[in-house]
Amino acid sequence: MWYIVKRNWPATAAGAGRAMQGGGARYCGLGGDVWPLDGAAGDRARGAHDRLMSRRAYLELGDGSGFMACTDLASAREYLAVAREILPDCMLVGLDEGRLGEAALGFDLGAPAGGYSVIESEIIIAAPHPERARPQLNELGLFATLSALESYLAARSDDPSLEEIDSCAAVAVRLVE
Repeated sequence: MWYIVKRNWPATAAGAGRAMQGGGARYCGLGGDVWPLDGAAGDRARGAHDRLMSRRAYLELGDGSGFMACTDLASAREYLAVAREILPDCMLVGLDEGRLGEAALGFDLGAPAGGYSVIESEIIIAAPHPERARPQLNELGLFATLSALESYLAARSDDPSLEEIDSCAAVAVRLVE
């Protein structure tokens, strides 16, 4: 499991209620401003960001791709505490390649390190074909099941106007804080 601290972009927050069942307004997936203290003013914010970045480890996924990730929950919580002093809407999300089972809130597809999500880009913000996935997103803006995500991928495969997603990964998402 790895962790990201993130906050949603304003366009994501504004579009979230339209894209989710029950009109929920909190998207908890891979997209958004990840590690939002990067470039923040103040010694405390810079220190928290630098400490977390120095503690990241290389994580290799099952497909052989890899990235630098925060795998230490205590470090992620320390970062979140400082981030919430400046940006109260930050959240801590736990991610895995699908082994979260019942603890998963749902599933997203995007950059495993965070910052890009097919759900955020294609359904919540741009919504070129919202009818394809709107019924499949849960109240937190995630696909409720892996099969729902796979159905969306099959439906989008015939649309050449959508971005290539070869470097994206399906991940199970859990809201930690």
